[in-house]
Amino acid sequence: MILLLSQPFDHSTNKVIDWLGYFDAEYVRIPLHPTKSLSFCSASIGERSSDVLFRDADMEIALSDISSVWFRGGDLINMEEASMKEFGETDIGKASAEFLTWEWTSMNSWFNGLPMTKRHLGNPFLYETNKLMVLEKAKAVGLSVPVTRIFSKREDISAFFEECNGNMISKAIYNSFNFKRDNELYAHPTLKVALDNINRLPDKIGPSLFQQEIEKKIDLRICVVGDQVFCGAIFSQSNPKTRTDFRVYDHARPNRIVPFNLPDIIAKKIFGLMKSLNLNFGLIDMVLSTDDEYYFLEVNPIGQFDSLSVGCNFPIERTIAEYLVG
Repeated sequence: MILLLSQPFDHSTNKVIDWLGYFDAEYVRIPLHPTKSLSFCSASIGERSSDVLFRDADMEIALSDISSVWFRGGDLINMEEASMKEFGETDIGKASAEFLTWEWTSMNSWFNGLPMTKRHLGNPFLYETNKLMVLEKAKAVGLSVPVTRIFSKREDISAFFEECNGNMISKAIYNSFNFKRDNELYAHPTLKVALDNINRLPDKIGPSLFQQEIEKKIDLRICVVGDQVFCGAIFSQSNPKTRTDFRVYDHARPNRIVPFNLPDIIAKKIFGLMKSLNLNFGLIDMVLSTDDEYYFLEVNPIGQFDSLSVGCNFPIERTIAEYLVG
């Protein structure tokens, strides 16, 4: 049986399921919704092999029955944290609740790691990566990365701005800041920094990431599935709205995306990076500069690839299904 750990409404998972049906493969999809995740029944260690029994709705699932797993987001089970109401507000009640919470935390870490012994795509411990660590690892395998600085003083930002001859961008260290108000989504994509932006800053700010802007020829969106790589070239530079960040979509004038053949040396370095991260699936953003240099930007272990499979007619969903079927 194939286990799909996915978000409830993930469109790409639905397409992979269509291919699993084509191959007549048995699967179970765990939506990882707060009210629909697996619940823990029992576990055994020290016999022939470790095993865990879970329950999903009215069905029981044994880990030993799972042949392969796709980690698409979330934990294998919901951690049932002890509530204060159950234990009360006394010192012993609070201590008991904290103790039980840590018991669940330890078990949860073990649960998530067990399917890694199966044939799998993704990594349950790396649904999100540390961008700074990934940049270092990319550099270590020989990939070029943008000149990157982190500052908290305006004078340092100004100095780097001059060093970049005014060609400087800012992006989040973690994930992009966004919030929703009155059904409107406000987000902070990668932004080109102007001198006026710097002059309006206070003397000291929170740690902020800045990079020397790469003069792009095209953006590259890359999907790695096992030992296969699918790459699309995004013509983002002809549209001012998408020039700095192609993810600031222009639905009225969508960017053209076409299949792109990565040089073997770049593909080899990408696989080296993925191996160092203990990942065999992920979406990678790179750019090809106007002087024909390839620059690595970031990797998303559970990124969206629909634009590649549709825009470039790549068989990504079928490839994922074939990998899981074995």
